[in-house]
Amino acid sequence: MIAKGTTHNSGSRLAAYMVTGKDGERAELYSLHGFAAGDIREAFASIEAMKAGTKLDKAFFHVQVRNPEGEELTRAQWLRVAEAIEHKLGYDGQPRAIAFHTDEKTGHEHMHVAWSRIDEETLQAKPLPFFKLRLKEVCRSLEQELDLTRVSSERPRVELAPSRGEEEQSRRLDTDLHGIRGTIREAYERSDNGQAFAAALADQGLTLCQGERRDFVVLDQEGGIHALGKRLLGDSAAQVRQHMADLDRAALPTVEEGRDHLAREAPAITLPVIDQERQAIRESYAERAAEREAMQPAAEALASAAPAAARAAAKVEHGLSGVAQVAQSIAGGVESVAIGLERFLFGGGEAAPARPAPAPERKTEGQEVREHLGRMEPQVRATDPNVPRYRFGVDPELVAEMRRKREERERDDRDRGRERDDR
Repeated sequence: MIAKGTTHNSGSRLAAYMVTGKDGERAELYSLHGFAAGDIREAFASIEAMKAGTKLDKAFFHVQVRNPEGEELTRAQWLRVAEAIEHKLGYDGQPRAIAFHTDEKTGHEHMHVAWSRIDEETLQAKPLPFFKLRLKEVCRSLEQELDLTRVSSERPRVELAPSRGEEEQSRRLDTDLHGIRGTIREAYERSDNGQAFAAALADQGLTLCQGERRDFVVLDQEGGIHALGKRLLGDSAAQVRQHMADLDRAALPTVEEGRDHLAREAPAITLPVIDQERQAIRESYAERAAEREAMQPAAEALASAAPAAARAAAKVEHGLSGVAQVAQSIAGGVESVAIGLERFLFGGGEAAPARPAPAPERKTEGQEVREHLGRMEPQVRATDPNVPRYRFGVDPELVAEMRRKREERERDDRDRGRERDDR
């Protein structure tokens, strides 16, 4: 049997709920006791009017009573339940309303009881000290009296998730964290005292130890630590101490002692396959080391010869560069002689365009100077002799001397032409 109680501040909504129920329920008003009116809405309205003369906010106390599915009571038995609750709360003689709600699908019935909290003599609220605890007590008593299914007054334990530290520890040790926690929790719930709990743990290969920050901890088979607290057991530290009251904490092993014991008791484990793999890896490393050692002299010889080879290559490159520069200079001189010879044979005027020569890979300093003078010569020829010095990158005096020689040559050419005409 389960009874839940709560205070209400609206009589009209409570009256409507008691006579209508929820969707899918059939409601029946069973009795009104101690009210002046015969209708539940008018009766609860009179309590609301009485409340206006007091400082009370919630003038009604509502209790809902249910049995497990399949257990039904007669109306006389339900009335006995209502009177027992009324007496336990100290509400004897208070105005009371009883209604029944029935599930239309299953036919299961439960009871609703509402009392006025206002004392008609003092116009003060009737106290409700520890009404939840009192409802649990009267339900346990009625279960025995009416031979009903026994229901625990305690709420089911809420299993909290392990902490991040526990998860990391389990991952590092490769253990079944949830399985270990479930084993510890089951041993705790099935034991009546600390000695029984320690024995149940030992049967599962777990060790109960004294903790440093916690009163008690459990060591698993791999040496992992599991603190006995609310996160694991659902009980507070005080409740755990009370459960372990028959144990002498100082007589329990410490975590270090428990791990030493596990190390001594652990059987030697041989893994031949892993040993063979390790041996093969060692042999492979040894072969590679021998190969490196055999190649070491050749590598050192190559390293010592590398600087000399680099110097020789630099000298060869430098020599080839010098030969190329000489060849370019010779080609430039030949080209200059050919141009001068052509001008000498054919007289003044613009020189015939030189045959294009393949572009050298690297120009000499003399070639760069000649190319510069060749580009600047037409400009110098067309400008005034008194042009400022270095405007075109050449000496004006040199330009004037070149112009004078050119004019003399042209004059000689004209004289020779006239002589040929006279003949």
